Amino acid sequence: LVDQQVPADDLLQTMLQLNHEYVQDIALFDLYQGQGVAPGKKSLAFKIILQDSQKSLTDEEIESAVQKLLAAVAKSHQAELRN
Repeated sequence: LVDQQVPADDLLQTMLQLNHEYVQDIALFDLYQGQGVAPGKKSLAFKIILQDSQKSLTDEEIESAVQKLLAAVAKSHQAELRN
């Protein structure tokens, strides 16, 4: 969830600028505003492709990468994970 006036591309660029070693691609796939989302907010959903060319990623490595991406957009755009 993020304020309505924050462009989706700003969040995308913030995540890409982390240049995380496992992040291969990030793309916006859904924008939702309506029931269940507070007025003045929007829900953005991103597809994130994580991959290591040498081995399979562990659950811990995946969770760590996702948490770093979430922390970056929270810090830069006050975004929060929708429950």
